[in-house]
Amino acid sequence: MKKYLKYILCLAVVLIAGIITGGCQQMYGVYIEYESDTIYMEDKMVDILIPISEDNPAYTECNYGELVPEESEIIRYKDENGYTSLLFHSSRVVDYFSSTEKTVIFLRGTKDYYDMCDDCGTFRLAVFDKSGDILNISDELPFKSSERYYLDNNITYNPDTNTISPVYENRDGISVWLFVSLTLAWIVPVFSIVMLLVLFLPKDVSFARNPCTLCIFGVMLIPLVVYLFFRYDNAVKSSISDKMAFEIFFDFGVSWICIPYLLLPYIAFIGAAFMIYYRRKNDGTTQNDISMIDMK
Repeated sequence: MKKYLKYILCLAVVLIAGIITGGCQQMYGVYIEYESDTIYMEDKMVDILIPISEDNPAYTECNYGELVPEESEIIRYKDENGYTSLLFHSSRVVDYFSSTEKTVIFLRGTKDYYDMCDDCGTFRLAVFDKSGDILNISDELPFKSSERYYLDNNITYNPDTNTISPVYENRDGISVWLFVSLTLAWIVPVFSIVMLLVLFLPKDVSFARNPCTLCIFGVMLIPLVVYLFFRYDNAVKSSISDKMAFEIFFDFGVSWICIPYLLLPYIAFIGAAFMIYYRRKNDGTTQNDISMIDMK
């Protein structure tokens, strides 16, 4: 019996883990974080309004009706474009959370969120109080900025101005090409300056007189060019306006030093070109000053 005890214990652990994980319901939280004025939001919540008809399989008569009175405005709300409450009229919602900083609406899973984005197309946000009275309704915004770019599940909302700051992310995550080009774009600048200092700074290096060596520095410019191309493509696809695309493209997310740092390969290329030019020029001047020897 002792021989098989360890196998029985391992099997029991696997079965228990399977039961626990199988009983857990996968959820996907849509976080609506308040940008300011959390005191104003102390006794209020934010709901997502979506255009959904009663014929839609995801539509339900009343979900989480204990939050507000049954005949309150937020539950009964339906405008001429079909916008109604996600929290109270969607079977995709499985839970919710509310505080003075944010409201979180939990859906059944990631697929449900993407299906909702595809089905509804657009959304609005609505602020309502404990009585279910609607206080604010935001402007309409799209769930998708392009084919594979969906609204990020962290939504920033400003109750003061009743505005949303949308962020759109690639459903497939960061592409391999963007990741590789980004990595190289951040590594290459250091090597370009090191090469300039090591190979070109010493005066007696013949290597620094050959114009062909500029090809090495030219190759170092490629990762940055490729990275900027993919960055531009991502900015355009993940925005809903030219202004937003411009802001995304130039938002490097670290500090102002990023742009000068990324330009180091260009500085190294120009520096190497000037060194080659002046050294070749000086070498030519020196050769012209040498007196001719009379061979007769």
